[in-house]
Amino acid sequence: MEKVFTKFPFEGGKTSVIIAETVRGKGLPSIEKRADRWFVNFKQDEIEQLLKELHGEKQAQLTSETIVAR
Repeated sequence: MEKVFTKFPFEGGKTSVIIAETVRGKGLPSIEKRADRWFVNFKQDEIEQLLKELHGEKQAQLTSETIVAR
């Protein structure tokens, strides 16, 4: 995304828009394509596990409950 942002001038009072098609949790198998894991208040040890997972280590073991918004 940094490459995209550096291509566009954000000056002169003009509005620039970048539309990004993204996948929630992309690169983290333990949360990718799992809507129940997109809005979770992860514990510190789970965050550390997710960071390791992002760097190719074993999949995180998540136990935090999902946040329910009504």
